[in-house]
Amino acid sequence: MAGFFEGEGTITIWRFHRKSQPYYVLKVSVVNTDLSSLEPFKDFGGSVTADRLNLRNPRWKVGYHWTTFAAEAVRFLEAVSPFFVTERNKRRAEIALEFQSRIRPGRFRKRAGPAEREIREGQLQRMRLLNHRGTA
Repeated sequence: MAGFFEGEGTITIWRFHRKSQPYYVLKVSVVNTDLSSLEPFKDFGGSVTADRLNLRNPRWKVGYHWTTFAAEAVRFLEAVSPFFVTERNKRRAEIALEFQSRIRPGRFRKRAGPAEREIREGQLQRMRLLNHRGTA
């Protein structure tokens, strides 16, 4: 599973704004055109969706996305990251686990202060550099 994830998956920190405040969320996903190849990932939670919107060419196949966030993403990364081969994915997993460890559990947590937002933004930028094509 770790090898399949290294080839087809991605680890990101997603930033969005709500009421002019930035929020950050850990996101782990795998994309493939073979739905059955994503079945084992569902054991870690998350959901599988079909992407039919990008079928601009009639010969293209439907793409399927398995996506999970936050605590479920951590559970997945803790299980598979010890088996990662590439340094790039090991670093991504390390940043992701560090990022999520700073998030307070619970639905009604307080907003992060300026210092914490700066740390999260730094982690997001480090992840973006690792996710950028052509970098190691």
